[in-house]
Amino acid sequence: FAAPAVRAQKNLCLMQYLVADNDLEVAITNDLLELMQSEFIASPNVQTWVYYDAHGDMHDYNEDGINEAPLSPDNGPIFLKYYHEEQDLVPVAAFGEANSDTP
Repeated sequence: FAAPAVRAQKNLCLMQYLVADNDLEVAITNDLLELMQSEFIASPNVQTWVYYDAHGDMHDYNEDGINEAPLSPDNGPIFLKYYHEEQDLVPVAAFGEANSDTP
């Protein structure tokens, strides 16, 4: 059974806060990878922003038997934005390792 493609009918801004610096890092990162591959965020009237915070440890995120580096270039929280022309979620700001639970 293949799910039908979902397209936004009106302008929509999707903002997601992913706190993956815990025991669920691999599962939450896999959720982010799934979002990155979804047809929904490719809809031209959808803007997608993600705040992603992880420990930054090496994991087999996509379960292919190979441990990958984290998505953040400096192992800290990052903002990602979906760019339609690149068809990808791209880091737009990195904050270095910090406790994002503390203001």
